[in-house]
Amino acid sequence: MLTDLKATAIIMTLGELVAAEESLTRLLEVRVSAPLAYRLAKVAKAVRAETKHFYEQRDDYIRELGEPVPADQATGGVGAMRVKPDLVEEFLKRIAELSAVQAELDVRPLTLADLPEISGSDLLRLGSLVTDEPIGAPCVK
Repeated sequence: MLTDLKATAIIMTLGELVAAEESLTRLLEVRVSAPLAYRLAKVAKAVRAETKHFYEQRDDYIRELGEPVPADQATGGVGAMRVKPDLVEEFLKRIAELSAVQAELDVRPLTLADLPEISGSDLLRLGSLVTDEPIGAPCVK
């Protein structure tokens, strides 16, 4: 059952949001009620707004630390780049730092009760985008 409560911010790292994107995209493909479809779309839009920064920065790192891929080895098309072998460690360090950056999404998490059937692996990837408690429920210790 969907509740009509004010948004509660979700705090996740960029790495967690990148990991959640594929699972969230799968959920968007499932036919659900209009209110749930709207909520899923809002969460997806918020996630994509944050991960956009991750992908842009990652691409900047590749341009900075990379080299063009020879045409005979390119699988990404003309203009494909790869990180120079001697700079892979630096690239991975930067990606790890970028992945650890916290992002705040101004949407409330989905609840398990909101979701259609979902795999355990997708649920793990979604992380804090999903809660097992109704939003606004008292915290019981």
